[in-house]
Amino acid sequence: MVKDALVSLWRSKESAALADFACSGFFVAPGLILTAAHALEAGGPLWARPKVDGVSSFLITPVPSAHPSLDVVLVRIEAMPEGATCLSPILDNSLPRELVLHGYFEGASEAGQLVHPLNFDDAHKHYRLDTKQPEGHSGSALCIGEKVWGMAIRHYRDPNIHRGCALAVHQFWDWLGPLLPESAKAEPPPQWDEWVGLARSRMAQAFRPKVFEKFAPTFSRHASGLPCPLAEVLEDADPAAVGENCVEALIALARQCHDTMLDGTAALTAQERTLARKSFLDAMGSAARLCLDPAQLCAQGIDPRGKLRSILDVSAFTVTGATLAARPAPQDSWDCGDKDGIPSLKDKHTEELAYELGEGDDCKRALAAAAYRSVAGPVRTPETIDHALRRSIRGRAVSEARAGRARMLVIFRQLGQEARAELQTWVSENLGVNLLFFNRPQSDTSTLFLFTDEVLLARVYEFLSQLNQPEWNPI
Repeated sequence: MVKDALVSLWRSKESAALADFACSGFFVAPGLILTAAHALEAGGPLWARPKVDGVSSFLITPVPSAHPSLDVVLVRIEAMPEGATCLSPILDNSLPRELVLHGYFEGASEAGQLVHPLNFDDAHKHYRLDTKQPEGHSGSALCIGEKVWGMAIRHYRDPNIHRGCALAVHQFWDWLGPLLPESAKAEPPPQWDEWVGLARSRMAQAFRPKVFEKFAPTFSRHASGLPCPLAEVLEDADPAAVGENCVEALIALARQCHDTMLDGTAALTAQERTLARKSFLDAMGSAARLCLDPAQLCAQGIDPRGKLRSILDVSAFTVTGATLAARPAPQDSWDCGDKDGIPSLKDKHTEELAYELGEGDDCKRALAAAAYRSVAGPVRTPETIDHALRRSIRGRAVSEARAGRARMLVIFRQLGQEARAELQTWVSENLGVNLLFFNRPQSDTSTLFLFTDEVLLARVYEFLSQLNQPEWNPI
């Protein structure tokens, strides 16, 4: 968690006096702390006090590595404190909608504060924030989710200007990256044009089969191979609306094609209907993914380009919304269900675990039972799941993941770094499923989705209900 990466810097090894407090900072690699360079201008030794061990002080050594022109410096301590974590960077050069400021005021750790970046100051090479952070917050982390987007460096001294200043990691990554071997593989999220282009390509591929020629003239193609309504929507790739507009265009197009089958205009074989249904589903999967913010995906450790991690931390308002964000092809796991009596889209390859999982062996037994139910279906779970059965579960789970149907166990609590690492290793070796740690966003605006996820899921449910009609689904 972000708080476990925070550090306060002091001009005295033991003093807690305000006069000895220097600034905030955070770990970006084991033993390496990022902070504001101006906090070191006074000279003399500095001590770091990690939040996970606020009593112990670690002497900063050796000579710090400072950026040649920006107000940022990398300092080192000899040993990484137990329980401390490192913040991974977000290398996104677009302006985020909001950030959370994590740091120290007068030497005391503060709860995360919501701030909004306003614009980039070309003259001073920093971003303006809508909040005038207190002195001492220089070096504080500015985060999206559990990843760091930037760092607070100063504020305007004019009492009438309530603005803070920040540097984004992408501004100094060319300098910082080579100093952090473990983070050298960090990649920026896709630019918006790339994100839209990927969705456009996948939707064009989905509608390539010749079966759609039987829906003419209802189904007319653009030169790109896309149905004309989709091509028109994608010409205006406004992030706030393009995903939603694609979803609505697909619902309307599927309805029109359905009508032509009902009135006999389009005569399809059972095989052709199955193919057309799958094509529509694949297109909707791409459209739904276009309703996600790729920068927010990266911030939560989700690879927008499709590689699925064994442990995922996803912040969303619904579990199905979380799995939609995590899966490269969510449509392969969609099904119609209900939640509290309300028709709802569900992920049929997800198993939600009880809030209380227990610890140690109890937790492992609960995970093994959930993994068994996920791959075996609605059958009686064996009282004991031995090593041989776990190997069978793992084989099935790995096979399903390679087919795009990864089994996810949803967990509604947080674990410490050591417990997570141990659990990740055990699950990978014994069960082959993915663990999804689910939590709700801090606010309605702090979300992965550019289209309200509850509404998006309801519209996809409407679409799937239509494709479940016998005309589409003769089997």
